Amino acid sequence: MGFSVELNLPRRLLKMSYTQDVGMEEASRCVEAVRVIMADVPPGFRLLTDFTRLESMDTSCSIYMEQIMDLCDKQGVALVVRVVADSQKDIGFNIMSVFHYARDVSIVTCGNLEEAEKALAD
Repeated sequence: MGFSVELNLPRRLLKMSYTQDVGMEEASRCVEAVRVIMADVPPGFRLLTDFTRLESMDTSCSIYMEQIMDLCDKQGVALVVRVVADSQKDIGFNIMSVFHYARDVSIVTCGNLEEAEKALAD
């Protein structure tokens, strides 16, 4: 599987991880997994998206990433922390964020998980 979705309710943290090669099929399944888990996600939650083990993501997956952003925004995400170790694997997340998250959502991009954990703790 090219993705995982986990909810840690005590930390109010939704974590998505992408691994290996992610195509449209995996991205579509990820949207459905997020849609299901959203029933348990409280407003004001934090989102950690980890791309450290991602080898490649088809640029056509951007539509699914936008759908996930919209779902998170609708549920009331307060903080988005992305881990993008290789900037060449970023398919335009910062630009998409402008259109799919409310202006008051804080967005942080980190180079590794250690930086991401620090951003989540602040």
